[in-house]
Amino acid sequence: MNNSNRKLRVHRKSRQGCGNCKLRSVKCDESKPACRRCVAYGVSCNYDRTQSNLRAPMEKLTVMKPSADISYWANRTDHLLNQFQVQTASTVSTGKRLKIYQNEVVELARWHPFLRHAIQTLTLMHARHLWSDSPSELSTLESYHWYQAVSSFNARLSQGRCRGEEQAAALATAGLLGTLVFCHVEARTPEEAWPLSSESPSDLNWLRMNAGKQDVWNQLRSDEPHPASTVLATLYTEDRVLEPSDQFEFGFVPAELARVYELHTINPGRNPYSPLVMRLARVLYTECPVDQTLLSFVSFVSTMPPDFKTLLEQKEPRALLLLLLWYAKICNLGVWWLSRRALLEGKAICLYLQRHFLYDRDIQRLLGHPRSILYAANSPTLLTV
Repeated sequence: MNNSNRKLRVHRKSRQGCGNCKLRSVKCDESKPACRRCVAYGVSCNYDRTQSNLRAPMEKLTVMKPSADISYWANRTDHLLNQFQVQTASTVSTGKRLKIYQNEVVELARWHPFLRHAIQTLTLMHARHLWSDSPSELSTLESYHWYQAVSSFNARLSQGRCRGEEQAAALATAGLLGTLVFCHVEARTPEEAWPLSSESPSDLNWLRMNAGKQDVWNQLRSDEPHPASTVLATLYTEDRVLEPSDQFEFGFVPAELARVYELHTINPGRNPYSPLVMRLARVLYTECPVDQTLLSFVSFVSTMPPDFKTLLEQKEPRALLLLLLWYAKICNLGVWWLSRRALLEGKAICLYLQRHFLYDRDIQRLLGHPRSILYAANSPTLLTV
């Protein structure tokens, strides 16, 4: 064959495509003002190179359900990974960590099954909270992917230390599993929720899961971490900066709160409540943006001292009240995976303290404000964080 007579097929690249399509490495049809892919996926189409990619259509996340006759994905796995990248990731992370989830983590999921199944579970759960009338019930597909994520993750951890990309994949998986556990609440009413419900092995499972996340980080820590691991691990390092500084003095804490937690009468080093109350007071009584409040709560959960965890398990009233104040603060943030537990367990704590500590005047006075917030709250509009 005479190669000189061969006609080369011209491959037209999308050189002026939108930022979302370029980030996802898919061809953009360059339609204006919004390309067909972005319209189908319900995200803001962005041709401005000076703005960030993967933006939700509005600050309050409005999700457009893709048409059933439009498909850009080779299989369901690719569909869910893309859905996580452009929708779900922005509801569970922020800042540098969000960019890692949208890019490196999605790519790592293609090679590490435990991470892939965790992402698929969370994405399916997010979709259920958006569209389903029964947000408390796991679908069969969610249950399958969750089981696969946990079993394959445990199997990998049992083999010893992870390094390189696998270290980053494991850290991301630990964080996503923690989000799944906090989100999934089987109770339908406050009476069925902890601490009112009958004792169950699943009580405070989100608390034990976060302790497990810390153990994973300790096990995976190395002198030469993967670049993505360094960012993902800030939950256990840099987020501690969110704790109150020395300048946030006891005088800023309301007198009733200081009296209940004995901030002025017990040495702070011996008072298990002192650092936790100071951290909470900074969020409650100073102006904090939504993402700062969210990170403060995640830091509170992730770095909770063992003695305070014990007090929660024992349903000690002051420990319950402190958690209740956090629940009242976060229930209206509009974060889908936080709101349901905050509302159900928050109302359950209110009822528990009313029934069992009715004659504790300090507890009852402090109970009024969070109770009014929780009972006034409706199903919140979903926000990106």
